[in-house]
Amino acid sequence: MRRICLVMVLVGWGCGGARHAVNSAAQKVDEARAVGADRLAPYEFYVAKARLDEARREGSRESAEKAAQAAAEAVAVADAARGAGAKP
Repeated sequence: MRRICLVMVLVGWGCGGARHAVNSAAQKVDEARAVGADRLAPYEFYVAKARLDEARREGSRESAEKAAQAAAEAVAVADAARGAGAKP
């Protein structure tokens, strides 16, 4: 019984970190969209959105490491898209 509880706690901690990463990536993609990156930097925006979608899929499969990695990539590309969208 103790082993089951320990596994549940460890899995929960891993998923929480990935969930936070996915939520942060979603916020960055939303920020990029808000400054017009979907129109002004469509490639970067599309890549950020695709990586976010992948992070969400991996998170639903309980692959916390892959979800966190895809979310981090989404954040980086969304930041680049947001920067391109914010330029006059």
